[in-house]
Amino acid sequence: MKYLLPSKFLLFVIISGAVHLSNCQESLETALYERYGSTGAHINLFGNCPDLSALGFDNRSNSSCVSGFWLFYAEPNYCYGGVRFGYSPYGTTKYCFDFTANAASISSARSVASVEGLSQDSLTLYEDVCFIGEELRITNSLSALTSLVGQHESLIITGTSSWTLCEGENYTRPKICLQAIANTPLIISNLRNLGIHPGSIRSIRKGCTAKESLPTEKIEVLASSSACSPSGIK
Repeated sequence: MKYLLPSKFLLFVIISGAVHLSNCQESLETALYERYGSTGAHINLFGNCPDLSALGFDNRSNSSCVSGFWLFYAEPNYCYGGVRFGYSPYGTTKYCFDFTANAASISSARSVASVEGLSQDSLTLYEDVCFIGEELRITNSLSALTSLVGQHESLIITGTSSWTLCEGENYTRPKICLQAIANTPLIISNLRNLGIHPGSIRSIRKGCTAKESLPTEKIEVLASSSACSPSGIK
């Protein structure tokens, strides 16, 4: 059987007790399980899912297996209520874990980066702190933001390329250079932690052209922790 989820035009097929979800394009995968230890009833997601209740799996997830990098939200539509992240340090090879904080409270989920996983150079801006709301993902320089203009408060970087955040269009007024560590994403839950006023970014250049860079020791701290992720999964 095939069903249409109107809000995101996602198709899913129920096969052998598992729900397989696809957004009609190649993407990473996560499996959500009803029990700990990746057991019990489960669903497989191949694309962003803004409302797990549409699949009959709202507030039922106690463990997961992921390939790549995924964000898990306690509320539908990637809204407030708590955010946890899970990523595989093995690239596209699946990594399994239990949700240890507020288990079974997952209501929406979405991926970060693409089928290349953490090795892909990407920068994603989010509308609010803790990766809440709408997103804008880029893999190359962007001379002027195409969305979230004046409204972005957190970001995630994958890959090994450096990025320059600029406060003017066409890469003018470069503010700071950021770079993730290989196979470890750079997770900035609040741009204020970098001394950047929320919504002030106007263009983003791949490569470093700013005088200021985030110190390596701070990158390591930010990459290994997040105030938005009580379970600290990775």
